[in-house]
Amino acid sequence: MRPTRLRDGLAGLLLALGIVCRAEAGEVIELPVDEGQAHLIRPFAFTMHNATAQGIAFYLSADRAGWTRHRLGGEELREFSDGASDRYVIEIPTAGATPVRYQIAAGKRYQIYWNEPARRWDLIELLPR
Repeated sequence: MRPTRLRDGLAGLLLALGIVCRAEAGEVIELPVDEGQAHLIRPFAFTMHNATAQGIAFYLSADRAGWTRHRLGGEELREFSDGASDRYVIEIPTAGATPVRYQIAAGKRYQIYWNEPARRWDLIELLPR
């Protein structure tokens, strides 16, 4: 399944179920992916995939004090790590909306996508099936 179809399917499912995440949501939505799409992740690292055609900027912190700005190009997949932390906080801003902020964990796979019902950038965790 292409990321755009995945994003549209997820957005439609959330809308059909009446599920809309609040901007200060604490838990990331989980989405199963085929095992063939999974790969090993180094200790203290996680992967982030930009499921859109445009670049997206976001902020990461392991201690909620020091924030680092990152950018992913369209359809880009990258591993992130500070080499020591097993938990991070991600903040994803959207122009004209409150940024979403989630706690994320090392060893996991995440994807940034456009949440149409909420009209903002959002995050899902990709789970092996």
